[in-house]
Amino acid sequence: MKTTKTNGNHMMKRILALGLCLLLAAGTACAETISDIGSYHSGWLSYLCTMPDGRILMGGGETDGTDSISSHAILVCLNTDRSVCWKKTLSAGTADNSISLGTVLEDGTIAVVQYDKVWNKKVLFFTQDGTFTGKEFAIPEEYTDYAAEPSFLMVYRTRGNDPAETLLLDWNGNVTARYDGMIMKDGIGDLIRGKNELIIYGNDSQDKYHAKLQKLEGVSDRTAWETVLDFQQANAGMARLGDAAMTADGGFAALLQENVPGTEPEMFEGRNYLARFDAEGRLLWTAGLEVQDGLYPSDVFAYNGKIAVRYSSPVEEPDSFPFRWFDEAGKELGMTELTLKAEDFPGLKEAAVKEQNLSQETSYIMLDEVIPMEDGAWLPATMSIFGINEEQGFHKVNKDVPYIMVRIPEL
Repeated sequence: MKTTKTNGNHMMKRILALGLCLLLAAGTACAETISDIGSYHSGWLSYLCTMPDGRILMGGGETDGTDSISSHAILVCLNTDRSVCWKKTLSAGTADNSISLGTVLEDGTIAVVQYDKVWNKKVLFFTQDGTFTGKEFAIPEEYTDYAAEPSFLMVYRTRGNDPAETLLLDWNGNVTARYDGMIMKDGIGDLIRGKNELIIYGNDSQDKYHAKLQKLEGVSDRTAWETVLDFQQANAGMARLGDAAMTADGGFAALLQENVPGTEPEMFEGRNYLARFDAEGRLLWTAGLEVQDGLYPSDVFAYNGKIAVRYSSPVEEPDSFPFRWFDEAGKELGMTELTLKAEDFPGLKEAAVKEQNLSQETSYIMLDEVIPMEDGAWLPATMSIFGINEEQGFHKVNKDVPYIMVRIPEL
């Protein structure tokens, strides 16, 4: 196992000046950049995986359209043009029933994780046209499902004052590896998903909470390599890699977040960077990411030989989302912006018009993760409208929740 610890004094830092003149390309969604993927009654939907033929698998839940709070778990397959290929309802409707994870196994079978009304979890198997194969197994009750990849299912549990524990299961439910740590071995982290590898980013709980990138060998608890980063700021007290993606050359791009003392006692402020690594986890460069009009770096993705950072707000609900673009060598290319309106979501404005005597109306946009496709980088999105009236108080106006796929404007 190879461990690399970087020396901040010798690393090439590309801290970008606030006055840098950027190209800003604003993108307002239009018919050519939006695909309607359906409305779901009091429902929710999220990206699961891209299938080998390019189709998209999504999962979630919805109610049956009555006043009942019971929900059906649903599985939705989209064609490569983002039209709905098929939709499968997986249950007769019990509270909190939903699909949380899914992947396509090496033999072509779809495997998904389903929750039922008491938070029991089980794995179900389907053909690629949505037919249940009859095979299933239960996930141990004390474990939380985290990631599904063709070669493994990752689950974890917390254990009070003891270290968290992570398990890797095969698709028959057998434990193939076990280690201390929450997703990250000897640390707290997240997995770069969709690559069928154990590339983990987060921080090292054994080393003063420095940011760390780690790769495990195959499907095991053996560390192939790991990189522990020195603090970029001399007065930083904690750091982590908050999001990461694999780049076209097999390397990695990650959001590096550090906490430094704030202006008030016992308060901290965040500092954000884009960090670039090669395929062996060696740090190549960092670039400073300043706040943009109250929005903070939240996600990173790689597409078409470029790296993009998405900005969002931790407290407000914006309708415009900036993307900051870099090439893989660290040169900043400029910014684009995605703007969404209620009119972009089928049926949403009509639902609001039907409501009577609304004294206040507020809309909320929710975005999923970016999905690279042959014709662009696409983003699942939904919007709901909430209002206030005398009869219902503060309530959700649209019972049917519309979902769209929107193409991100790129440079």
